[in-house]
Amino acid sequence: MLSEHAEFKALSMKDIYTTSDGTQKIRTSHYIENLLIDFETVIIPCDRGRTTVCVSSQDGFEETSDHD
Repeated sequence: MLSEHAEFKALSMKDIYTTSDGTQKIRTSHYIENLLIDFETVIIPCDRGRTTVCVSSQDGFEETSDHD
């Protein structure tokens, strides 16, 4: 089983953005071996009753920080 070789933890929710066409961009983060990784999930509705889901570890959210 996969759970015997990997540890699964909950993601931390950072942002949710919904566009005018119903597309949702969800930004989460997760620690992997003491490294904080951001993930972006995009949920795209379709007129034909289907939904497309895209998950990326290279998120496209612009982040501002005082310590850049």
